[in-house]
Amino acid sequence: MSAHAGSPSWITADALLRMPRGRIRRELVRGEVRELPLRGAGEGAMLARLSMEMSDHVDRHDLGQVYAAGTGFQLAAHPDTVLAPAVSFVRRERLAGRPPSGGYFPGAPELVVEVVSPSASPDVIRAKAADWLASGCRMVVLVNLDDRTVHVCRPHNETALLTGDDELDGGDVLPGWCLPVRRIFS
Repeated sequence: MSAHAGSPSWITADALLRMPRGRIRRELVRGEVRELPLRGAGEGAMLARLSMEMSDHVDRHDLGQVYAAGTGFQLAAHPDTVLAPAVSFVRRERLAGRPPSGGYFPGAPELVVEVVSPSASPDVIRAKAADWLASGCRMVVLVNLDDRTVHVCRPHNETALLTGDDELDGGDVLPGWCLPVRRIFS
């Protein structure tokens, strides 16, 4: 998108926030709008289950806040980057004194869950996980519905592949939270 030939024209986070909502989800990557398809029913049910499991644990232990799919996190400015994970968690200490606003959450959450979509290339998924980690996220969970696996990515290229007999563990990012991988896909 350009104002005139050779002159880039980026969209800002504020402009993204004012765009009409409809059948398309949008994110902003270095000033460029990326459109994403709506989620399918199976994906939506899985995310609701995962979000509920995480929220119950976070609420029980007063650890912070779990955010639903589509919540925007502004990771960078000039040009702006706003990503919206499927599920996210921000620890209580980062919420203290933060007034509610209609804008995006400033900075990355501690933990994000992203769904590996059949339409997304592996390079796009890896780049998005890298953006989250570079912005301060401490744990990125990539759920793949097709092969029923979970990749856990952490800073310093730490990754783990989890399958049906494994457990997704929040570790030091979400203390005490553990979920059997097979439950994610049930």
